[in-house]
Amino acid sequence: MFKKEIPLVTIALIFSYALAYTFQKGMASFYGFPSDFIAIDINVLVTSFFSVALIAVAFLGLLPLDIYNLEMTFFRWVVIFVFICLLSFVPFIFSASESYAKIHLERRLYLSIIVFSLSLVFLISVTYYWIKGARIVTSRRIIVVTFSAVSLSMTLGWISAYWNSTIYYVGENTYVITSFSGKYVFASCKKDKAVYHIGDLDKSVSVEAVSRKVSDEIKVCLNNSANNSY
Repeated sequence: MFKKEIPLVTIALIFSYALAYTFQKGMASFYGFPSDFIAIDINVLVTSFFSVALIAVAFLGLLPLDIYNLEMTFFRWVVIFVFICLLSFVPFIFSASESYAKIHLERRLYLSIIVFSLSLVFLISVTYYWIKGARIVTSRRIIVVTFSAVSLSMTLGWISAYWNSTIYYVGENTYVITSFSGKYVFASCKKDKAVYHIGDLDKSVSVEAVSRKVSDEIKVCLNNSANNSY
């Protein structure tokens, strides 16, 4: 029994690390800083994994139908996809219409929500057919689960960066946007061109949290820079 548990624990740790990394990768793709900056410590691992897991479980619990007792057709899968999309859009539809970030990043945000919804539907479908007795350990289903989990985690990372308003000004048009393992990610952006570096925060420097409006302007500038670099 002990020998059988070791591989399961190892797989769970690898899966948790992968979700944490892809979640942070989604944040990096929003802000545009290099993936090399990402460092996964225990705090990032736990926070990222549970952010993805709790949101996924919450959406599963809100499904209006007990789909596992139904014979699912293509039309019913489309209905579930539309339901998840609409549910995901609600917070953004009713958020402040004058939000600078919402006005300038609306299309990218909605595309991310569609990708998130589609990824979740694929994961639900694999679970459905597994409960119905289908083999889950097949090359096709492993690919579907892996791709869907990565897409889900990355889009949630992107969306969480969109919602984040905790950005700090440290002077000379430079801002702290996030941190990894005690190292801070600094960014400066002007006319949709950004520069990034990672390092320690000088204790002699005065740090000031920016307003929501300034935070939105910085995020839009950084995100435009990230998209222009592709």
